[in-house]
Amino acid sequence: MDYKEQWSDFSGLAADRDVIEYLAQASSSQELSRKQYLVRQDEPTTHVYLVCSGHLEARYNTVDGQEIWLADLMQGAIVGELSALHAQSRTSSVVATKKSIVLGITQNNLIEAIKQDGEFGLVISQMLAERIAHTNYHLTARIGMNVISRLYYQLVRMASAGGEEIDGDLFLPARPQVNSLSTKIHTTRESTSRAMSTLEKQGLVERIGKGLRVRMPRSIDDLLD
Repeated sequence: MDYKEQWSDFSGLAADRDVIEYLAQASSSQELSRKQYLVRQDEPTTHVYLVCSGHLEARYNTVDGQEIWLADLMQGAIVGELSALHAQSRTSSVVATKKSIVLGITQNNLIEAIKQDGEFGLVISQMLAERIAHTNYHLTARIGMNVISRLYYQLVRMASAGGEEIDGDLFLPARPQVNSLSTKIHTTRESTSRAMSTLEKQGLVERIGKGLRVRMPRSIDDLLD
């Protein structure tokens, strides 16, 4: 694996830039198997990770033992930068959902890279701002949603991130499992199954082979009805 290429693609900076060379030399690769944790909530922050391949999920564990899905992390995503910059413990756990490869650097490596190159620091700042804005939008959109709307919103989000476009709609080649969906929309398996049936009757989703076709909404307002 070309470490310089991975960091260059992530940052948008030239591969021969000094900060990219520094990050590449500081990096070590780690391969994760399915269901293997990369980091666990509340443990000390020592490293920051760049996802090179595969798929991971960020999950938050509540005080009453519930595990809440927070985000999908795929190629190009960075893990742990907020905790590293604030020198705090991990705020969530991150687990691989399939075989994945990440590059790891230390907390001090990240801080030194930002000090070395202002443009790299700007990349990190913009990424954090976008992530916070996306999270706020995501949570705000869900406030007024019932289970059916939450499920539809989740399917649209998943299809937009990892699906294919077909005649203006989106297609997920592998239909999501009900158990996984119920975790992500914070409800029971039974409620998720009923909501999926309703969406099918409304023509908003359609099972095609082992996949799922998702009709695109006109706007977020369609999800809040």
